[in-house]
Amino acid sequence: MHLKGGCSDKGSVDATNSLRRTYTGECRKTNCPECRGEVYFIRRNKGSVWIDPPLGPPWDRHECMDRAKIGYKAAANLTNSLRTDLPDNGKDRDYIFGVVIASEISEDRRRTLLTIAAGEPESLVVLVSGGADSFLEKFVRIDGAQSRLFSAGDKRIFLSIVGAATIPIGLKSSGEPMLELISFRRAKKAVQTEAQRIAIARGKLAIRYEREGLQASWSIGEFVQLLGVLGGSKKDELAQITALRILKHLMKTGDCSALAKLAVELSPDRRDRLKVWLKEYSPIKLSLDTQPIMARFNRHSERSFAIKEAAENPFYKMPK
Repeated sequence: MHLKGGCSDKGSVDATNSLRRTYTGECRKTNCPECRGEVYFIRRNKGSVWIDPPLGPPWDRHECMDRAKIGYKAAANLTNSLRTDLPDNGKDRDYIFGVVIASEISEDRRRTLLTIAAGEPESLVVLVSGGADSFLEKFVRIDGAQSRLFSAGDKRIFLSIVGAATIPIGLKSSGEPMLELISFRRAKKAVQTEAQRIAIARGKLAIRYEREGLQASWSIGEFVQLLGVLGGSKKDELAQITALRILKHLMKTGDCSALAKLAVELSPDRRDRLKVWLKEYSPIKLSLDTQPIMARFNRHSERSFAIKEAAENPFYKMPK
């Protein structure tokens, strides 16, 4: 925190996957280090400032800042920006104000989960429509009655709020119009990437596997996903069981898609051995040099399905 109101560090952003986070933006209730009075400390990329309560119009800058020498210009600029960008109609309508400190966007950019520092110990987390990565580190106002989030920099830009995943206790008791509360699980699911969804599903399957083993009722698809979290001999054994089940399924349906998915989960060495195994005990051809990997009936093969022999000779032990 810059006690004199200046802020030269523009901050950093963690762009891992769909999550972007600022380590410099903040909006929190604290005490002035000089007079110990209650203030709101606001910081974003243009500077930092102390504001006397309430967190809203008329945006009175704390009097101790008048005596600040370092960073006075930056602090004054931020205060003026807040006064200019936000409507001074707090008496007519209640708003929630804060700085966006994290954004997580869905792959199709139809939803964004925003974490907002709103002057409370806990953050306000809202799910909004659209891709809102440009709102990171912006000062925003939230109209709870209309379920809209506005950018302080442009009053014409707003996002529709689907719901709030978390609402700080202080805001719940403030009397301000509240947002519709939705489950945090629903909010996170709305912005999960495909890779994250797969990882979560596999994690659940791994827990089930540890608890129930292979005695439970498993589908071929679940077996294929489970291979993504297993290793060593356990993975080899499960891959063999899965390959046999797929062959039996193939004999009835002619659907080769599961074989291609199985191959994807294997190492290059195991893929090569699976290809040899299929050629030896079935009329299925596995093409490993295509993108994506493909499996299909080989019309030129004279082989038939030899399930018994395939079971007696695990594919991972086949010569390459």
